[in-house]
Amino acid sequence: MKRLVSFLIFVASIFLLLFSTYKSSLISNDKAVYKYCGEELIVDYVNPTSNAYRAGLHIADKIVSVNGIEIYSRHVLHNMVFDRTNPFDTLVYVVEREDELITLTMASERRFSLSELIQFLIFGIAYSLLTMIFYNVFPKSKTHRYLYLFFVSLSLLMTLFNVPFSHRILYPTMMVVSTVMTVSLLYFTQHYLFEFSVKWPRLLFLLFTLISFAFWISTYWRWTYSMTEGDYSSLITSLRFFQLSLASAAIYSIVSIFIKVLRLYVTKQPKEYFIVTFLMLLILILYPLLYALPFALRQKELIPFSVYFYMFLILLFLTVLYRKRLSRVFL
Repeated sequence: MKRLVSFLIFVASIFLLLFSTYKSSLISNDKAVYKYCGEELIVDYVNPTSNAYRAGLHIADKIVSVNGIEIYSRHVLHNMVFDRTNPFDTLVYVVEREDELITLTMASERRFSLSELIQFLIFGIAYSLLTMIFYNVFPKSKTHRYLYLFFVSLSLLMTLFNVPFSHRILYPTMMVVSTVMTVSLLYFTQHYLFEFSVKWPRLLFLLFTLISFAFWISTYWRWTYSMTEGDYSSLITSLRFFQLSLASAAIYSIVSIFIKVLRLYVTKQPKEYFIVTFLMLLILILYPLLYALPFALRQKELIPFSVYFYMFLILLFLTVLYRKRLSRVFL
């Protein structure tokens, strides 16, 4: 029964990975970079190999409209144009250049190259496969189940974070998976990796995560129907609040795991335990410091989100590799 359940989850994960990769391949772009000048969206860079460059889009052009949609911010361009048109569709730009309105026609291009999407897909499948092996080779326990759920969430996020921001099904699915990942990490940390005498820290972080998710989902659904600048501003605020809750949970887990490691340091535990645990600590430290907290504080993320997944893939591989030595202390 255990093997059947893990296999069915593996099949469902692969289906979702394939579907989200397909949807990600349909997002268009113009390969231009924009900046704000007051309340105007101005072209800051045009890729010389792009269709936009060949169509005559220039640096310092003010974007007035695309396909008849008034462009008053970068999010309108990406979420009302690029997320809703397919690569190679015709885009009609109206730009203002030296007080003159100019119409430009070009074919849209892919936001993600096929090689990028295939890379994410391969890593996602590898994640799912290793996660299934992990579930089947370790003894059954609650700790084991929560860590398995955490790895399943990571395998799905590997590809889901490329899905269109305006997709009303896939993007909320990604946020649900992120919430499940955080909740499973909290339960893994609180109850089984380090034995707290009270439950309130876990409940506090759990409540923070769930409230921030509810705040985000409510603002997201409102924005997808209104598509107004005000609702988008509220959406971004709720997204940063949600990232802050995830970062806080990661910091809590860092402290808890470190206490557990200190307790076991003086005992004769297998060296593989310390290798895997310190790697997990390093990854959990990198996430809030270099990605989630900078994003929540309206700063540029210091590492790509994908780096977080690649490092956890290494952790999962080492956990499976050292399963015999780890089962008595890690789980």
